[in-house]
Amino acid sequence: MSAVFGGLFGLDFHAGELPYLSPTIIAAFLTVFGGIGYILLHTTGLPVLPAAGLSLLAALAVSCTVLFLVVIPLYAAQKGQALSAKKDDRMRSQSRHLY
Repeated sequence: MSAVFGGLFGLDFHAGELPYLSPTIIAAFLTVFGGIGYILLHTTGLPVLPAAGLSLLAALAVSCTVLFLVVIPLYAAQKGQALSAKKDDRMRSQSRHLY
């Protein structure tokens, strides 16, 4: 999804640079916003604008929670793993040159 929109709109960024715009966060926001909005409109009888405002707040809260508890730790783990793999490759190449 991000590759399609990146090519379509000419956006040139890597996933590690903008974790708050990751597909996971966008999908979580849209899912919660639509779900809570639908539930509020059909069960409480609230008018559209208050229901949209409450669903927006709920979607922002869930998206921020997912960002800080899931996405950022996973990016950090992935970055650490990539650095570890790079270090292992350097050590292997140095050991080949010793013999």
